[in-house]
Amino acid sequence: MKRVKYIMYLGILLALLAGCNETLEDTYSDYAGDGKIRYVGKCSEMLVKPGWRRLKVDWVNSMDIMVDKIKVSWEADGMKHDTLLTSDMTSCDIRNLADNTYRIDVCAIDKNGNESLPITDYARPYSYEHEAVRSFSRIISKHYFIDNNLVFFIDNWNDSIVEAKLCYTDIYNKKKEHLLVKEEAQQGLIHLEGVNTKEPIIVTRKGKLEGCTDLITFADYSLTNERIYSSDFKVVLQQRYGLKNENEEQKLLFDRFVDTVTVLEFDYDLVSFEDLFYCSNLKKIVCGKNRYLSGLNPNSVDISTLDNETRSLECLDLLNKVRGLQVDQYNEHYFNISRPYINKKGNPTLPNLNYIQGDDIVSIKDLSVKGDSEDAQELVNLLDNNPDTWWEPSVATSPRTHEILITLKEVQVIKGIKVVQRLYRPTSSSQKYYVSDKITIEVSSDNVSWTPMCYMRENMLGIGSGESTLIPMAEPHAVKYIKATLSDRMHNSSLNFNMTLSGLIPYK
Repeated sequence: MKRVKYIMYLGILLALLAGCNETLEDTYSDYAGDGKIRYVGKCSEMLVKPGWRRLKVDWVNSMDIMVDKIKVSWEADGMKHDTLLTSDMTSCDIRNLADNTYRIDVCAIDKNGNESLPITDYARPYSYEHEAVRSFSRIISKHYFIDNNLVFFIDNWNDSIVEAKLCYTDIYNKKKEHLLVKEEAQQGLIHLEGVNTKEPIIVTRKGKLEGCTDLITFADYSLTNERIYSSDFKVVLQQRYGLKNENEEQKLLFDRFVDTVTVLEFDYDLVSFEDLFYCSNLKKIVCGKNRYLSGLNPNSVDISTLDNETRSLECLDLLNKVRGLQVDQYNEHYFNISRPYINKKGNPTLPNLNYIQGDDIVSIKDLSVKGDSEDAQELVNLLDNNPDTWWEPSVATSPRTHEILITLKEVQVIKGIKVVQRLYRPTSSSQKYYVSDKITIEVSSDNVSWTPMCYMRENMLGIGSGESTLIPMAEPHAVKYIKATLSDRMHNSSLNFNMTLSGLIPYK
């Protein structure tokens, strides 16, 4: 019975299929109007390469023999342009483009004007507005004019630089060109003599950028008289001489000081001495005069260093040659080398000071510590002017800030504070790590209104064993309260925090 049903169903199905004798192609033709639809062969493998104000477009044509033209179109900001090429063309150079990101379409057109589906890509040409062009190496990182001498440095020379020249006028009014090359960049300081620094000095550059097909001629620029001071040079002038370089009025005073100063003192680590070229009347620099070392337990931190010693010595050699610069050097600070103009001075001696001690001081407290702890009791060691005593609070597991308040018996004029580091052994497992390298000192006459004692809020300290640092008042005036702020230091090989100090003594 079931077999009979299956045979009946099969018969009905075959009858229906026999009635559907129209092909899929016939069905499409019913909707194609007067004829069949024919699709134009599509291009493929599109590649757009950015160049200087141009885009080079490459593609692969289809095998369709009916293709008559290739259309390339480009569009940005609603503005669209196109061009028609012969059917055998496989590339197009779109030139004179402005800075923008362009949509590029390529399609084939048959003899009837039918277009294929387009292939699309997006690209941005290189121009003077392009970030990669604007950030291309300026080659000369820093320059100085010294009478008829041009001094400059080349940093970060790279293989993208193809050609660079320095174009200038000499003192005989002749135009000159100096070719800048990689080998010269590696030598450090570059010195050109006989340059008329009042005439324009132009740097020209040609180079390549990654992904760019063209050699680029970058915009020329001029070497100007604008001064670009290094940060550590500005810190020295502010901490020792009270000069800031933030607003226009301060910059004028800063530049005036640089133009007229004849002697400069340097005491702590620096990057380089190169900014001395700005000091047109400088006769002498004094190195390390204000680092009063105890001479006990000497170690490497006793000597101030230069990040770029070679460059600094080149600068000093040239300044001695063209301006007769002399150097007074204490304790081998900054360099261990001999020059005829370097005068060795040995270890500086502390001047005789009129210290405020004994009955002239009412109390000394650590405001960050509550109660009369043993740590607080040892604070008096900071006032005894004895290098063999010190204050060292208990070790902590997190960093603390200590506010040490000294109260004088009466309001009086002080000139500064002597800060003395603890005597420590360089091989000590903990003592050397807890020596502070910075201090903040404020003064007040009423314990309400506080004023920074120095030109800078935070001042550097020498960290030699038993080293003394004199921190003078910006301007001597009457005070009764002195507040010094120091922070814990971390032990190098543990998570312990602490600090230690031997002296904190006001003088008048």
